[in-house]
Amino acid sequence: MNSPLTSQGPVRIDSGLIKGAATGTDKSISVYKGIPYSAPPIGEMRWRPPESVTPWKGVRSATEYGPSAPQAISSFGGITERTWQSEDCLYLNIWTPAAEPDEKLPVMVWLHGGAFSIGSGSNPQYAGMNLARKGVVLVTINYRLNYFGPFAHPLLTGESEHHASGNYGLMDQVAALRWVQRNICRFGGDPDCVTIFGESAGSRSVTLLMVSPLAEGLFHRGICQSGATRDVSQSREEREEACRKLAEKVGAETLQDLRAKTWDEFASAGPFNTNPLVDGWVIPGDPRDLYAQGKQHDVPLIIGSNLDEATLFILESPIKTVEDYKRFINRRYKENADRVLGLYPVKNDGDVHEALNRHATDAMFTLHARKQARWMEKAAAKTYLYHFTRIPPTSGGEHLRAHHGAEIAYAFGNMGPGWGDAAEVDRALSDAMMTYWTQFAATGDPNADGLPDWPAYETETDQYLELGEEIKAGSNLRKKELDVLDK
Repeated sequence: MNSPLTSQGPVRIDSGLIKGAATGTDKSISVYKGIPYSAPPIGEMRWRPPESVTPWKGVRSATEYGPSAPQAISSFGGITERTWQSEDCLYLNIWTPAAEPDEKLPVMVWLHGGAFSIGSGSNPQYAGMNLARKGVVLVTINYRLNYFGPFAHPLLTGESEHHASGNYGLMDQVAALRWVQRNICRFGGDPDCVTIFGESAGSRSVTLLMVSPLAEGLFHRGICQSGATRDVSQSREEREEACRKLAEKVGAETLQDLRAKTWDEFASAGPFNTNPLVDGWVIPGDPRDLYAQGKQHDVPLIIGSNLDEATLFILESPIKTVEDYKRFINRRYKENADRVLGLYPVKNDGDVHEALNRHATDAMFTLHARKQARWMEKAAAKTYLYHFTRIPPTSGGEHLRAHHGAEIAYAFGNMGPGWGDAAEVDRALSDAMMTYWTQFAATGDPNADGLPDWPAYETETDQYLELGEEIKAGSNLRKKELDVLDK
């Protein structure tokens, strides 16, 4: 077996020398953690585009994760600590199987989820050893979140040379991809073969970077797990007004005031819309219109959703009775309510939870994945649609079935604490998904020897791949329901 890259000593990146460590039972994977890809966005740099890292002297240790972005809750392997969090959060982590820096392996960059409010690239479920063993260089990143990420304000817009504010987290993601272009060759990666992939907010980030002029040419494939162009069309002016009111609540009248306030002071003022927005620069127009006009970057795409996405979101739903449910559907769909009630019927109060799950899963996830796949037909590159249906043998699976985020452990092969003895079918599904994902990263086509064929998506055939107890191709995924909702 070849020696890992770390055996050769420190790696020189554009800001200095770093030293990582070998990992895995066979010590075949080199890991570099806590690498700064941009200058700390603190003080006067809060709510500004990311800038270059100040070079350091000597060898910097890269064996510990950097802090995550400030957030309400951050879980690291079951440990919740605010001390892991800092505005100085722009760090990335690398797992590479390379023995030499010139191997030109495919690169996969993971964008974590968390509603643009929570999360971190150092979450244990994103550890990249298993994907790296499949022959890719795996990168995870942090980016700015919540009050310090998608925060727009007239004063910030006024000081910007681009007359834009908000979307700082997306700017960070672009900065990380630029870092990859400059440096990943030192870790055995190919900067001309970069796949961005993510789940939930990370998946929506992928769809947005595909229409951002700033990201053009920085990646060559995309994988979207449970997220598309949903809730990303608010105008900068609307966001500015909401954040102006938030600034008033914390007693900030100037930019100096705003930049002096702590995360806790903002949190005490209440929540705001943390989704990305149409700022006119990072996102130049409504993403739905840009896709409909065929203005997305022409790169291959995998996109899909899970069978029970909504179980996580309706846990505390106040809709409990048939009357509650019908009132909700009538309010949302008005003259079309009867058609929707016919698709998601309820006979008694015991039916309400499952009807809510089916409706919300379709309306929030399955429909948007199909719509995104159909928009991609305007590009030359192929798109592949999937539907994940396996219920994991975890407490989450027991209570929430094939829930939002259930596929992550399979895509990374990290079936750790809480899994017990995963069934052979789970191990096989995970291995297949990792093969599909890494084959796609290498070639732009997920199909590989020994795996069921995954047909490219076309509206006419409406084909997809089911990733479940059995892996098989199908067609017309929930077509009756999605066709009605699409109208």
